[in-house]
Amino acid sequence: GASSDQRLAANDGVCSTPNKHCHPDGYDPAGGNKYPPGYNSDDRHTCSSPPYCVRIFIDSATPQFVHPTPLEANSRDDMGRLVEGRTDVGACEGYPLRLTLAATDADEGELVRIYLSDQDVQGANADFFANLSSLPAVPSTCAGTVAGASAARWGGFTGYSAVKLGDNAGQASPLATSSPQKSLVTPYGGDVEYAPSPRLEVGYTLSAVKRNGIVTRNADMSLDAATDPAGESCGVGDDMGTVDDNDCREKLVNMDQIVCAYAYDDSHRVTGRWMGRRNPNPNVGDQEHSNGDHASPKHCWRVRMQAPPVFVTSRDKEASPFSDGWDLSVETGAYTTGVEGSYRTLHATVGVTVSRTFVVADPNPEDSVEIFLLGNPAPPGGLEMGRTVCIPTQGRCGAG
Repeated sequence: GASSDQRLAANDGVCSTPNKHCHPDGYDPAGGNKYPPGYNSDDRHTCSSPPYCVRIFIDSATPQFVHPTPLEANSRDDMGRLVEGRTDVGACEGYPLRLTLAATDADEGELVRIYLSDQDVQGANADFFANLSSLPAVPSTCAGTVAGASAARWGGFTGYSAVKLGDNAGQASPLATSSPQKSLVTPYGGDVEYAPSPRLEVGYTLSAVKRNGIVTRNADMSLDAATDPAGESCGVGDDMGTVDDNDCREKLVNMDQIVCAYAYDDSHRVTGRWMGRRNPNPNVGDQEHSNGDHASPKHCWRVRMQAPPVFVTSRDKEASPFSDGWDLSVETGAYTTGVEGSYRTLHATVGVTVSRTFVVADPNPEDSVEIFLLGNPAPPGGLEMGRTVCIPTQGRCGAG
């Protein structure tokens, strides 16, 4: 600092402009008090330097997903390229989905929460965690519920209705705060739950009975191409007389679902400072809501709807022959092994060739199928099997 006082200006220019820092008791020429009581003439030699600022960074760890969270780099896009930050997990028909997320933070005393959501909800792609049926006017092979005479009976797909179980399962909004304002004093919402090492599971079982991601084509004999233009009922519109017409008992899977999660700590509560990124969502589509806390990198999981192949038949039950009494109108595609009511007895006359065609459909279009013959106790002598031939089909839904 400096002073305009001539006595100070004579100090080799050390002080040349008024500056209160030159005098511990202040300097007030306008008040007629240039040198208040306590002033020491030696102070004219002690002017302050310009301020020197120091920015202090508080070192704090970011929460991380840990075992048993599936984090393998195994998810590919339609071009076969690995998708960074995404892992495929299979939802196999009839078996609970195995998707457990766990996270922890290396900072002692800090708690962690996991927020998991379906971030790709648009059009016919309903929320994986909602009990919502698919939208009208969308092809039944992709979303179910199409307009048509059989809509009331068949109905297409229902909602996936997956549920979150465990720590922080009740957090309803990604914002996590009790109000839209984001500040150090804004409390967390009442549905937000922190834990030292949280675990969050996804409860979901793919079921053709529930139609929550997979359905079975069955037969409504009262419908034809005119009354069922959407072709929901098996056999409707199939009049080509080919093996591709055999779609009774066929299973159709809905779109794969992608869910994503962040792990957040409570560092801003512990330190009283804004610890997270100031602008956590620079890109459109980012949905990090750290609110001053640290957040892990986002990780996503593609839930792949998977089911085994099933023998399909025609309305007359000749292909993959089923019993004449087997009711295709209530078919769910369940296994018929050991269900003798579905068996047809084939009669073979001596010297007469008998030929039967078995047709199998796989709900997953990327899979391939091989048919094998099992005999009990053994196939009869002279029985021959032809080659397994792939039948091109249309109307399947690819990976979401």
